[in-house]
Amino acid sequence: MIFPLADAQNVRKSGAKATYLAELVSAGFAIPRGFVLSADAYRAHLWACGQRQSATVSADAEVREAVRASMLAGEIPEDILSPIAEAYKRISWQTGLAEPKVAVRPSALDDAGFGGFPGAYESYLNVAGLDGLYVAIKRVWASLWSGKAAMYRSRFESLTDPAMAVIIQLMIPATATGTSFTANPVTGDPSVAQIIAKSAQDGSAHYAVDLRSMSVGRTTGDDLLAVSEDTLRQVAEQSILAEDALRSPVTVEWAAQREGLWILQANPIRDLPAYFPVDADYTQNTRWKKMDAEPLSYLARSISACPAPSKKTTSGRIAINGYLYARDEPAQASNDRNRTKEIDAATATLREWEKKIYPDLTARIGEHIACKLTDLTDSELAGILQTAASDARSAYDWMCRTQHPSVAPPDMLAELLNDRPLAWRLLGGVDDLILQRDAYLQELAERFVIAENAGRVDDEGWWKPYKHDVDQFVCDYTYAFTDNVDASDPARWSSWIEDRDAVFWIISAISRRGDSPTLVTLNCAAEQEAAVAEAAAMGAIAKNLHADFTRLLGLCRKWKLGRSQIEQSCARAGASIRLIVGEYARRLMADKTISCADDLYYVSVDELSSLKAADYPKLANRIAHRKHENWLERRLLAPDILPADEQPQTFGVDSADPSLHGIAAGEGIATGCARVVTTLSEASEIEPGDILVIPCHGAAWTPFMALAGGFVCGSGHDMRAEAVAARVYGIPAVVGCKGIESIRDGQKIAVDGSMGLVSAQDWRIKNQHNYFSKDLDASS
Repeated sequence: MIFPLADAQNVRKSGAKATYLAELVSAGFAIPRGFVLSADAYRAHLWACGQRQSATVSADAEVREAVRASMLAGEIPEDILSPIAEAYKRISWQTGLAEPKVAVRPSALDDAGFGGFPGAYESYLNVAGLDGLYVAIKRVWASLWSGKAAMYRSRFESLTDPAMAVIIQLMIPATATGTSFTANPVTGDPSVAQIIAKSAQDGSAHYAVDLRSMSVGRTTGDDLLAVSEDTLRQVAEQSILAEDALRSPVTVEWAAQREGLWILQANPIRDLPAYFPVDADYTQNTRWKKMDAEPLSYLARSISACPAPSKKTTSGRIAINGYLYARDEPAQASNDRNRTKEIDAATATLREWEKKIYPDLTARIGEHIACKLTDLTDSELAGILQTAASDARSAYDWMCRTQHPSVAPPDMLAELLNDRPLAWRLLGGVDDLILQRDAYLQELAERFVIAENAGRVDDEGWWKPYKHDVDQFVCDYTYAFTDNVDASDPARWSSWIEDRDAVFWIISAISRRGDSPTLVTLNCAAEQEAAVAEAAAMGAIAKNLHADFTRLLGLCRKWKLGRSQIEQSCARAGASIRLIVGEYARRLMADKTISCADDLYYVSVDELSSLKAADYPKLANRIAHRKHENWLERRLLAPDILPADEQPQTFGVDSADPSLHGIAAGEGIATGCARVVTTLSEASEIEPGDILVIPCHGAAWTPFMALAGGFVCGSGHDMRAEAVAARVYGIPAVVGCKGIESIRDGQKIAVDGSMGLVSAQDWRIKNQHNYFSKDLDASS
């Protein structure tokens, strides 16, 4: 029932406040020594007082007062008193004080998701001696039944019976104490830390530490209070570090003395207002949609976005506070005229890609990747960087430009047929680059299995040609996105040329698929199924629609190939940028100008290509400054839609139906262990029959469907490559599924690909409204 503060890891026994402190102890913060009296001790005292049956969340005022009086008058059970005495004596021995002064604070087990009941319970400071400690503990317990606490429980509809742990910590003789906020709790601004400093003699004062420059300013307060700027900066720094440890903006209680700074407690700031400053002229008559959850690297901003958007910019993409936004064009009304226009536009776009863009772009990117960069002079390297950046910009433009045209025709086809599963079957069996790549990987995996069974893997005569074929595969395909939003920023990933282990992870996983049919066989079957479906569709629709149907079906099939070419070109273009930046980094690291290759992603393409030896001394300062700017950008809450008041409506989880809902993308029902993956190394551990669960769609995941029993994706569309691949393999699939962060790796789940449902018997939906996800109960 009693354990050291560092061991308060179970939020169900110690409450959130104690658990947060335990996390900070583990992270190495200066936390006053102490111990925790678990909620089990409170319940034992409640039983001893004879009030266990009365102490319910629905107790009225008379009952609450009776419970409160009994807890104050009753004796704490002996099996609790003895451990308390031992823990207190341990603090006495550690400090050399006969009766050390301690603070006695509550850590309640409130279940309200809004962040607990601040100020509802009593705390006691400067408690000395065992008798005083016992009284203080009982008073803290009893405060659980005060009128104020009951009012909070009623207001926030707390449903569980109250319980409380108690934190006992050594008091710190401080020259100043106070509270800090790592974001403005009123405006949500995370660029300024708010600090309240207090002194028993001199009153209190409010300060603001600008996190951009670490400058300190006094906002209000008593002029007699003198807290040094160094101390205030240290408070701000420690508070930010606490924020990192707890994965949320925090409010921190601190105490300063000559020996240093102590953290007394830290709690997340709940319901922090969204803060994202935007010039109103940017959003005037324009609606912007966020393309990515993270700020772009500075190099990517000079490729993927309008680098310095003006207030009257006509660019389709701009970087606002570092985040990539694209114009969100309103959907056109669905009618015959608009459908015809959209089909004509999609046809023209595809023709332009096939005839004008793809051949030359592919040739140039291939030259960049094959170029021996180490033989180039600095000026030649600068020239190839500019050309590669132009190609990467073009490829990304096409990736964004074709996002809608590549799925609009399949949607129109399904609408024309009034039968979406029939449209799925019609689009099966189409050859594209993703199919070719996955078939190549399966062939490499089969060769590896045969060699392993024959004991030839270590045979140089077998390994050398096999490795040559893997290297050829890497040169041909270069990379596949695990998340399509990464197409905007090559700083976030490494190509297969740089990291060949990723390819071997895929091969290793596929080699466990056993005797299941190959992808080529399955695709041939899907092609035959498509022919049967086409005949059925022609018989089901009116004759006057046959011409539209035939044209639309041909366009859909061509777009499947075209979209795979565009995604592959974007990945290869990004890989060429990474290789060129890597060569720059090699040269600058040799000169000791930079210490890390990734530092160069904090400069733009133009800055890097024009870099001269005379600029080297300034480069490190520029990189350091931009790293700090990028950190500040990451602290912002970037809205999905600008203007922010036009956010799409969101819906909570229905407690009566805890299933997750998404888009049905592959018929059937499957049950299995969830394999939640974000990297290829994690995906390589998938076992046959596992349910593959990924947060975002990307072509890198399709090879693993050869083993998966089902597929769940947090984004995507039922006509995208991943959904098509799932149908070829014949596994149930759900895409665009919101809330998949609640799925635990290894959890047994059921996937209904016909209805778009994902469920589990032991379902837990985490609180999705926190600034950062944190599966901890709220506390006071």
